[in-house]
Amino acid sequence: MLTAPVLTASALAVAGAALAGRLILPGRGFTPAHGYASLTSATEVRAAVATVLYLTLVALLGLGLATAVRDNAAAVGTVL
Repeated sequence: MLTAPVLTASALAVAGAALAGRLILPGRGFTPAHGYASLTSATEVRAAVATVLYLTLVALLGLGLATAVRDNAAAVGTVL
């Protein structure tokens, strides 16, 4: 019940950050000619997928702690 919305939100956030990077970084000198790989390389795609999974797992950790502790504020404080 929590996983799908978090996956969706984190995927949209990571895609937005990647798009912003694609638009901003070349104008600041971060180009393949200067040793910066493109945002579509395998390394960046793997990092984006790992970021989405990481955010989802942190949300599930928070849900598990909130269930165990029965106090949302304590669970959020513990996770952070």
